[in-house]
Amino acid sequence: MPYTVQSGDTMDKIAKRMNIPLTDIINANPQIQNPDMLQIGDIIMMPGETMPVNPQLADWCSFVLDIVDNRVPEPGVALVQFPVRKHVFVGTMGMPAPASFGSQFNIYTAWIASSLSPLTVKDFFDLSPAEEPGFWSNHKNIPSLETTDYVLVTPETSGHGAQPVNPIVMLSGNLTKCCRK
Repeated sequence: MPYTVQSGDTMDKIAKRMNIPLTDIINANPQIQNPDMLQIGDIIMMPGETMPVNPQLADWCSFVLDIVDNRVPEPGVALVQFPVRKHVFVGTMGMPAPASFGSQFNIYTAWIASSLSPLTVKDFFDLSPAEEPGFWSNHKNIPSLETTDYVLVTPETSGHGAQPVNPIVMLSGNLTKCCRK
């Protein structure tokens, strides 16, 4: 079965994605001198009749980050890999400029909290602006992540500390919406 090399492909990545032993792919393609240096558009042969393996979706969950402040026109989203890696991705769209909540604010921050009252922050990561205005995203491994944790998004100032400076929460969600132990 022929396969067209895509951007970022190596034989090892293709082998894992197609669930084929790397040595079988290397043996089926003796013309390839370096399996880590493929060219986009190259055609390589896949041995046998195989199908790509999908990721274990049971390890992933997603949920909507609800609008808490009515100045935010669109909800956000959290994508969480749990329990194996405990990785959190947060994305927003349609967010107003952080400075619209105070001239000192220039970023959005995602906070991982175990409690809202009182606010008990476990970890945080700053979101990065995308090319399209209003879109912000980032991700982080959170080793202490639990299925009962909250994800909150607030406007902040670059270089802030480990607690929110701004008490105004824009978006909020709870991992109980999708994760289970």
